[in-house]
Amino acid sequence: MKYIIVGAGGMGREIYSYFLDQPDSQVVGFLSDDPNALAGYNLPCKIIGDIDSHRVLDGCYYLLAIADPPTRLSVVDRLGPQATMASLVHPSAYIAPTAKLGEGVVIAPYCFVGPDAVVGMHVFLNVRSTVGHDASVGDYVTISPHAVVGGAASVGDGCFLATGTIVNPGRQLGDSSRVSSGAVVDRNIVAGSLVAAERAKSRVMFKVSNLNSSESNKSRQRRVPIHPNLK
Repeated sequence: MKYIIVGAGGMGREIYSYFLDQPDSQVVGFLSDDPNALAGYNLPCKIIGDIDSHRVLDGCYYLLAIADPPTRLSVVDRLGPQATMASLVHPSAYIAPTAKLGEGVVIAPYCFVGPDAVVGMHVFLNVRSTVGHDASVGDYVTISPHAVVGGAASVGDGCFLATGTIVNPGRQLGDSSRVSSGAVVDRNIVAGSLVAAERAKSRVMFKVSNLNSSESNKSRQRRVPIHPNLK
């Protein structure tokens, strides 16, 4: 099968790497409004055009690689109904047999989707994220690495869950809400909310040696043995 990745930023390059584990798939190229998005990256696939001027290719499937939920929705509208949207589930992910996945989902390595969970259209589950049993995730949601949607929890359309966030079991997160890194949704949240964790506070506790000093370098040289095969 032939695919075109829509978006050539970091997420696009990550999704391209997922295809390396699926030998029956071929990436034709990227669509991006930034013609220089892949500059400096040694990828065999290139940007073949921008989104608005692109003419949909017969026999190709389109895969969204855009993390921001509103932008993802906008791009689907710009591509139009003639574009066949694809889904991608990495082989290392676990999807329960009774789980339901919508059109255009991308599920990254080592994700988990539990029994009777429902994942909506154009949802992105990033590396090692979890959707528990009986949970529901709306359309155009981004769930970042190591984020957890607990059992029977509900995440509305267009939400963004940052890295390491948790929606506790049975809790509801309203449409278009955003949860910052490390935050825990431990009560029901109305639509359009920002759930923020307390920022980390630092305090100097330890003496820091100057690793660049000549005396420090000599000390390290004495402590670290040299392997006989190394000169």
